[in-house]
Amino acid sequence: MAAKHMKLVVYLPKTHLDNTLDALKKLGIGANGHYEGRAFLTFGHGTWIANKGAKPFKGRLNKREMAQEVKIETTCEKGKLKEAIKVIRSIHPYELPEIEAYELQDGE
Repeated sequence: MAAKHMKLVVYLPKTHLDNTLDALKKLGIGANGHYEGRAFLTFGHGTWIANKGAKPFKGRLNKREMAQEVKIETTCEKGKLKEAIKVIRSIHPYELPEIEAYELQDGE
């Protein structure tokens, strides 16, 4: 049974939420039936320590940092996944954005 859709998950600073949701909606990500732009949001705090060679979006090297972040969970047609990831990477402020994708059990 081949999956038709993927669950797309991305973590990003709260400040970048609206731009990211708008960009995904333009691609048709999160659309289902008569609805578009669907997503589940979880708000929390991300933490990290940037080591030598890093170019952190926020904070200083070798010091623990924390920022308000949001986790976006949405659905994506399997054929649009690569384009969605490309768009996320183009607007995400982190050097290494955390992006996850899982097959949904919606195949035939």
